[in-house]
Amino acid sequence: MSSVNDTINNFISVAERFHGVREGTPQHSIILALYNSSKPAGEYQMGPNDPWCAAFVGAVSGGCGLQNIVPVSASCERMAKRLLELGGKIVDTPQPGDIAFFDWDSDGRPNDHVGIVTKVDNGQVTTIEGNKSDMVGYRQFSNLMVKFIRPNWEGSLVQSTTPITPVKDYYAALTWDEKNEIKTFPLLRSGSVGIYVKVLQDFLGLAPNGKFYQETEYSLRQYQEKMNLEVDGICGRQTWSSFFA
Repeated sequence: MSSVNDTINNFISVAERFHGVREGTPQHSIILALYNSSKPAGEYQMGPNDPWCAAFVGAVSGGCGLQNIVPVSASCERMAKRLLELGGKIVDTPQPGDIAFFDWDSDGRPNDHVGIVTKVDNGQVTTIEGNKSDMVGYRQFSNLMVKFIRPNWEGSLVQSTTPITPVKDYYAALTWDEKNEIKTFPLLRSGSVGIYVKVLQDFLGLAPNGKFYQETEYSLRQYQEKMNLEVDGICGRQTWSSFFA
């Protein structure tokens, strides 16, 4: 059984695998697909030109199956409010895994930016953030006006969504050559389940439930025919590549 530290370390590890991803790249579209596939009903559907700092945190949460601990939202304010509703607490001394909210306004609401604390060393805090100069990047600071909310990590041991495919190697699977050919995405076919199926369904315009059944296969075959790919109802290297061409 995973410990709290294991859960936090995996959360940070998944976030860091996206370090350096720039807006508008294939990898950025994966972040948005992860967010859109994990968001609750009624939450904003992210597009490629939308501000995406909160969406990045939500994508990492969804990829780890922690939506019931770290809420998936495109809004810093809604995310902070929901974090507290889910048992999180505002803390004075940050630690890795805390969610950092920048630029709180006079009404006590976060209105600008959010990131994930990755390290604290002698009062110096390091965060990883989406949409930092249009990319996923680190920030180091010690005296900014920041509030930290610690998610209810203890609750993650009993409240995490199950089962989904672990994605600690998710970013590692996004290597691509000059033709944007996906090298190591999993082969998906009828009966497959998990977060990669959700990403596929999002690209196909389907409701992302993470289950590759008849509707997904039918839509995939239609897509393959439209793109002049082999029509086999299996999402392999060539089909994955076509999404990023």
